[in-house]
Amino acid sequence: SSDPKFIKDNFYKLSKEFHPDLNKEDPSALNKFKEIVEAYEVLSNPDEKRRYDEYNGFSSKPKSSFARGRVSRRFNRGGLNERGQFVDDMGPPVMRDIQY
Repeated sequence: SSDPKFIKDNFYKLSKEFHPDLNKEDPSALNKFKEIVEAYEVLSNPDEKRRYDEYNGFSSKPKSSFARGRVSRRFNRGGLNERGQFVDDMGPPVMRDIQY
């Protein structure tokens, strides 16, 4: 199991590095930022992390359905429009109130 402080520190570092507002010239920054946020959502919640580990084979327990009872975003539904701008069919991710 990863140390919560290590997870949080790296989330802050990566989220600042790939934040779309700070990387307006990089069209891939938004996708990277969304992946970072989704990973933090799972890794920072012990129950979600346990389910993720079980589903992906990182546990000695048999696999279970990770998505059961949970809305899971799939960022590959969007794409680039004709002008090369990112389009996300599901809208922006819902952010938790993270205390700094």
